[in-house]
Amino acid sequence: MLMKRLFKPVPRLTRALTHIAHNQTEHATPYTQRSDEIGCMAQAIEALRKKVAEREHLLEVKEQALRYQHLAHHDALTKLPNRVQFNDALQEAVMQVPDGTPFNVMIFDLDRFKTLNDSLGHAAGDALLVEASQRVQGLLEESDLVARLGGDEFSIIQHANRDALSEANQLARRLVEVLQEPFAIDGHEVRIGVSVGIALAPRDGTSSHTLLRSGDVALYTATEMARGRYAVFSPGMNMGAKHHDT
Repeated sequence: MLMKRLFKPVPRLTRALTHIAHNQTEHATPYTQRSDEIGCMAQAIEALRKKVAEREHLLEVKEQALRYQHLAHHDALTKLPNRVQFNDALQEAVMQVPDGTPFNVMIFDLDRFKTLNDSLGHAAGDALLVEASQRVQGLLEESDLVARLGGDEFSIIQHANRDALSEANQLARRLVEVLQEPFAIDGHEVRIGVSVGIALAPRDGTSSHTLLRSGDVALYTATEMARGRYAVFSPGMNMGAKHHDT
């Protein structure tokens, strides 16, 4: 009977350890109330179970926090960075300008998007936004960033390698070309376009506020010229454009 009392619990304690090894920590360890060697072993296993359970909880909390952080900085529809992340990236880029790191800011709207959204419905509009964002991403270098600011409005931070103006013109031309190509949306061939405003840093501003203002003015000018156009900011442009807050 003594041997039975001593060794019968061993298989259950072994199973408890196996469960802990597989991160199965929902069940308390048996025999922890005993005052003999089996009780000491059970208490040690129970302490281990609680530590593993706590670690798993902390990992879950960390993963959840990372998910929330991602949601806070990304657009739910297109998965692009949102306005918050764009503003952070723009502030960081501005801080690097004194070190001789020029960059370009592009603000662009999708032409005829509202008409499409009204005629084919919001689901079609959402599908168009997703596909358009994917096309734009395919044009960018790894160091560049495109963000959805809201609605059909997007912005790009393009880091310049050699000639900022030439590189801005090249990317803007490609934006116009790829977004003029037809989209297949819900069985419909859809054609839109894009209007792009460009500001060069530090030439057109040394703060995020000024650069966004310059980009807005250039976008307004491009829209006034015609659809499917881009414009680079210059001081003589019409200042009646809308304004973005950082």
